[in-house]
Amino acid sequence: MDWAGPHEEANEPSDLDKWLTLHKITNLCSTLLLNGFFTLDVVLEIDGQDLDAMKITLPGDWKCILVAISKSKALQQPPSSPPLPLLPQPPSLHPLLHFLG
Repeated sequence: MDWAGPHEEANEPSDLDKWLTLHKITNLCSTLLLNGFFTLDVVLEIDGQDLDAMKITLPGDWKCILVAISKSKALQQPPSSPPLPLLPQPPSLHPLLHFLG
């Protein structure tokens, strides 16, 4: 399948082509291209309003593309740093607190 955008070689699959295939939503390719979504970066910004504007109305199609977008965005996030270890609390400096504890 050739889904190359305007700046891509027709014989090489685009990132969008690979992404659609990976997420098993190649059925949406022509709709995306006809509506100007030629690159994966642009597709990853799609929201419900865009899907409405493209006349994508089947709930299954909505779910598939929005889940695929969500997963892809999550993978693009830099890994969060591990939480810092808790340091032991120093003993209280007030002598009466030792008796109350």
